Amino acid sequence: MSSVSRTSALARTLVQTLALTLALASCSRGSSDTETTPAPAEASTEATPADNAGSGTPPEAGAVPPPAPTNAPLVVRNTVASADRELAQRLGLAPPDPLIVSDLLTHADIRELVGYRGELTISTLPGIAPSPLYNVVRLSSDGGGYGFAVQLWRDDQERQSTARFTRLQETYIDRIPEAEPLGNEAFRGEFDGIRHYVFLHSLSRSVATVSCQSDLCDNIHLRTLAERVLSRL
Repeated sequence: MSSVSRTSALARTLVQTLALTLALASCSRGSSDTETTPAPAEASTEATPADNAGSGTPPEAGAVPPPAPTNAPLVVRNTVASADRELAQRLGLAPPDPLIVSDLLTHADIRELVGYRGELTISTLPGIAPSPLYNVVRLSSDGGGYGFAVQLWRDDQERQSTARFTRLQETYIDRIPEAEPLGNEAFRGEFDGIRHYVFLHSLSRSVATVSCQSDLCDNIHLRTLAERVLSRL
């Protein structure tokens, strides 16, 4: 082959190679242009626990918290019950309070006046129910012994108290009248191991019986206890 022919063939090859390169480049640009870019993720409108943390807003901002526990119903019931008792007493439908006697004889009195150092327990005496006209204070000794007691009757009128004192005298067969009585009249008695000092105090319309276990106090102690009771009527 001549040199001219070889030159022509080489030229054609170069032209074909250039055309192929341009075609491939064009295809590459077309592919790149038609490729879609993914859209950004749509922001979520639902709050997450992490978003709420530290914001001061509970997960359900519109929710109403349950009420805290309260003792209001108990207070209301107690108030109503108290008002009912007061109203019933004013209308005469409820029993009035019993006679107050708790301050007539105390632990300190017995230790001071009698010298008893044993245990004393507040108790009562059977037989007569407390009422506005009667009550009792009893301080039992060690082991459930009788100990010491004061029974007090207080009437509306002086003549009623005098009549009551007379009736009480009749129940003591071996009574000993007091020559120098406390109050207006008084007597002593003893039975079943219990000493009694009974006196009438007309000024307060009262009759009082002061008693003690005979092995814990003598008649001198008993009168001294009765004097303390009289001073508080």
